[in-house]
Amino acid sequence: RFAAIGVRSPRRVHLAMFNPSSPSGGSRQRAAGAMNPPRKSKLEPAPPDPRALKFGKYRVHLDRIPEFMMLLALSAIVAFVCVEQFGMSRQAALPMGLFVALQVQKVGNKVMRGSFA
Repeated sequence: RFAAIGVRSPRRVHLAMFNPSSPSGGSRQRAAGAMNPPRKSKLEPAPPDPRALKFGKYRVHLDRIPEFMMLLALSAIVAFVCVEQFGMSRQAALPMGLFVALQVQKVGNKVMRGSFA
């Protein structure tokens, strides 16, 4: 008795149900809207984290500062070794030290997640 009809809107295709035996001559209802509950217009804000400082739109998590300082120290050590041992310029050694620190951070994240075999 019911026939599915595709109703086009500018952005997506809605599936509508058409009942030819209804008194109005066939009313269309969006099937997905009848099953889904109404959505909230705005998400509730999360409670403020006491371990994070907020600077405008940026949040600094205090738990991550020791990791950041160790990575910064590692990049400085790698840059210093490149300058002293390999005779590189500081302009070339600094990105190399940052690259090494980034790779150490990536490997550490993989180990912590358990996806590193």
